[in-house]
Amino acid sequence: MIIAITGTPGTGKTEVAKALAKRLGWNWFSLNCIAAAKGLYEGYDSERMSKIVDIERLKAEVNLLANEHKNFIIESHYAHDMPCDMVIVLRTDTTVLRKRMLKKGFHTEKVAENIEAEMMQVIIDEAKEAHKNVHEIDTTRKKPGVVAKEIEEIINDQSYVEKDLAVPERLLMEFRMPFGKLYKGDKIEATRMVAKELKGFRGLLVAVGDSASYSLIKSGIKPHMIIVDGKEKRGKFKDKIHFKGTEIKVRNPKTRITARLWKAVEKSIPTLKKKKVRITVSGEEDLAVLPCAIHLPLGSKIVYGQFDEGLVVVTLDEAKKQRAKALLENIMFSQ
Repeated sequence: MIIAITGTPGTGKTEVAKALAKRLGWNWFSLNCIAAAKGLYEGYDSERMSKIVDIERLKAEVNLLANEHKNFIIESHYAHDMPCDMVIVLRTDTTVLRKRMLKKGFHTEKVAENIEAEMMQVIIDEAKEAHKNVHEIDTTRKKPGVVAKEIEEIINDQSYVEKDLAVPERLLMEFRMPFGKLYKGDKIEATRMVAKELKGFRGLLVAVGDSASYSLIKSGIKPHMIIVDGKEKRGKFKDKIHFKGTEIKVRNPKTRITARLWKAVEKSIPTLKKKKVRITVSGEEDLAVLPCAIHLPLGSKIVYGQFDEGLVVVTLDEAKKQRAKALLENIMFSQ
């Protein structure tokens, strides 16, 4: 993910970028520094007494950075002109902004021009014209760390998947590895051990797969959500799953995670304490463990079948969530 932090000079872009990078553990890059280091200019504006940055060459540099880093932050008053996934526009009260620019040594004509741009919302309008995912934050009376926390909250609120994702074969291998604790045995033995672990559990519980859902329910365990496709080992699942809940039907072909499946999981989870949900998949539900792992709260459990081995119980902790997010990022960057 590329986060672009932009705004009128003096709004605090550099310090906020530093604070956000530290908070997220990402790299951050000043576009002005890149332009200066590589001489990415196309002329000189004598009226403004400043070099004219070559935007197209800078875009190429940002694309090169994207090949080297999964997640990073770029900052500049023209960062919104770059390829990115999210734009954060920093805003500041013009009285405060004028003082900051004068303190930095800006000449009066440049201060007046930038104040006018801030009042006319020039950058926010440009950002919204170029990108869909644009957010404004007022930095007037906030420290960089506070603003960085706000941006992190915006990032965490984003829907991770906006388009269908094809999972490449090399990453499918990771899905075939148990994501949690594997209880080996036939259906009856594995279910008995899993039911013993889940006894007294009060958190959210999700079952992925017809066999896992059926076995849990039959043993007296009541999941908050089940995700099923009516199949077992590529054949039709013959047993009836007795589960009362709101049904959501989605399409999800083999080796893919569709946006509809992802959003069905994402939107259902906040409602699970009030109502149960059954997601019925046309295609295959195997990869639905990933959105569950990312969107369920810490402490939740996911149960799914491990082909010809038994049942897997995933107890979500921070490490599991980070592993799930890393896998999603690998999938997204392979598109």
